[in-house]
Amino acid sequence: MSEKTTDAKEGVSLMKKIGIIVIFFLFFSTMVSANGIGLYLADHPVELTHPMMVVKGNFLVPVSTVDRYLASRTVVDGQRIQFEFPDREILMEFDSEIAYVDGAPRKMDVSPVISPSGEVMVPLRFIIDVLGLRLIFDPNDLALKIPISERLEGLLATQLTRDPLLFEERETDELEIVFLGGSRSTTFIGLPEYVEYEAALLESPARLMIDLFGVTGASFIIKEVEDPLVKRIRTSQFTDDSVRVVFDLEEITGYQIYQWPDGGMEVEFNHRITEVGFIRDESPKLWFKASEQPVIKVSYLIEPDRLVIDFLDSTLLTGAKSEQIDDPSARAFRVSQNTPSVTRVVLELNKPLTAIDFLETEERFEIIFFEGTAQEFEELLKQESEVEVEISETDGALKGRRIVIDPGHGGSDPGSIGPLGTFEKDVVLSISLMLGEILEKAGAEVFYTRKDDRYISIFDRPRIAEKYQGEILVSIHANSATTSLAQGTETLYHPLYLDNFHLAQSIQVELVSMLQLPDRGVRPRTDLAVLNGAKMTAALVEVAFLANPEEEVLLRTTEFQKQAAEGIYQGILRFFTQYR
Repeated sequence: MSEKTTDAKEGVSLMKKIGIIVIFFLFFSTMVSANGIGLYLADHPVELTHPMMVVKGNFLVPVSTVDRYLASRTVVDGQRIQFEFPDREILMEFDSEIAYVDGAPRKMDVSPVISPSGEVMVPLRFIIDVLGLRLIFDPNDLALKIPISERLEGLLATQLTRDPLLFEERETDELEIVFLGGSRSTTFIGLPEYVEYEAALLESPARLMIDLFGVTGASFIIKEVEDPLVKRIRTSQFTDDSVRVVFDLEEITGYQIYQWPDGGMEVEFNHRITEVGFIRDESPKLWFKASEQPVIKVSYLIEPDRLVIDFLDSTLLTGAKSEQIDDPSARAFRVSQNTPSVTRVVLELNKPLTAIDFLETEERFEIIFFEGTAQEFEELLKQESEVEVEISETDGALKGRRIVIDPGHGGSDPGSIGPLGTFEKDVVLSISLMLGEILEKAGAEVFYTRKDDRYISIFDRPRIAEKYQGEILVSIHANSATTSLAQGTETLYHPLYLDNFHLAQSIQVELVSMLQLPDRGVRPRTDLAVLNGAKMTAALVEVAFLANPEEEVLLRTTEFQKQAAEGIYQGILRFFTQYR
């Protein structure tokens, strides 16, 4: 906190804090005007055709704001609102909290509404998270701000008319190009500050073009590289105030661009998939060779029965193929490039298969299947988890283990809000810090996605855990519900990895034993970004319901928070004792 030098400043600061508290208490109403709260793109105010509104703790903005400032082409047709961004689409409907992002369903906290003046208002936080941007609350300016970082400049660059007030021209004597290579064919573009840019992926020949606006004085560069995807990189002064960087590619592939805080950007291309096959030893397996483990999404389809496996941010280098399988569980598979960013494998099944684990060997990756439905596999796992395990309580029981704790929500995202005004972000941060202390006493190395009240995107949290090289990631939350009758403890996990279930079940058993709340069990979830993006074993703990008045009172107490931290610790200890 900054030092207060006068009583007057202390008074102003206190009034601001009181104002913030009043604002968040407004979240309890069904629909509240957020008039007086500003919205900024970096340090520039956003002109709103209607003041922001607060619905169930979520800020809503006019559709026109999304169009003008976030490069969307939006169509409102009856009950449907369709946003078309440069690299993704979002479909929403009035009176529905399910949105579709590139066709995949995703839960929202609140549905779009129509303001009293007839404006279509949509949830800002959801759109910001889907686009991979950030939204922070500045208590000094009493404003929400979207910082110029990551992908925002790319969105702005696609607008037909650019706002000249948002960016200033920048000059550089030389544009630095460093090809880093690696599994994602990464390239660093050195720039002194953030710049506005526009990127386009072109065919015939395959190439990625990035125009950097407000940059002058760059020399002509041709850099030949040795890489499976990138052949060469070219730069030139394209116009008087823009530089063009061209990546000549072996074939069309997806890409991602990340801005560095002090200037410059990294360009990452897709994971490379080179071979795919199907085998059976102890169980059926789909194997593949890749430059790095991609995020995988599995869907089960019927009539006819098929298993669809999507490798995200991946490019198939060998071309599409179809192959017959002589196996009791499957009769054929085919693999193809479904979109520039998704390699898709479709297994044609003779009977149900459930993806249950992921294995990396020295030569390849393997997805292991259970011959049966997901429900049958869960029953088998429940029987296994009932085995009694002797848990060691000696000092140093977790010595050398690297554990990442993820306190949910934070900053401008309060999470669930209880009837007494308890913020989820505060409760789970307290439990997380207590848990960290217990783990450290047991010898573990503990890392956090946040240790104070700040907003961290749900997409950044697994990346932070990966940066810390954690063995496990435990995300801690307090549950929400539309009814005050909901109660109990549950733990969520991504079903593709068997260790995820083991961690979730271990925590659930010990936490329920400690808290003595109703046992809601462990539940598989494939729609949570924190679990989807985790490359290590991960679980998400819903300690109790803030919507339940009795459980809210418990969650507010230090003693209950200590018990929750102790229960989660015991679950982590059980996991390492029984499975690691």
